[in-house]
Amino acid sequence: MNIENLYINSLLSQMAYAKNLEPDSAGADLVSALTHSENGARDATQAQAQYFANNFRVVEQQETTTSGFSATLFQNIHTNEYHFSMRGTDTN
Repeated sequence: MNIENLYINSLLSQMAYAKNLEPDSAGADLVSALTHSENGARDATQAQAQYFANNFRVVEQQETTTSGFSATLFQNIHTNEYHFSMRGTDTN
């Protein structure tokens, strides 16, 4: 594992905290969703969101269930690899 892979894995984890991500979100719409003041990814910068949107799309997001589980499936738009990212448990 190299530093680039570690950064991407960290970024995937951070972006999974964004709420209400629509399937096939990409580009400017994804940047807007990731940086939204209330529903966006925790402390995501504009540059991070832009990098992410240039490289990934949202396949599906499971919003928080009654047990507190939430996860998002992302796809790398260049390699077609899938990445499954889970948030921490939300019991609110």
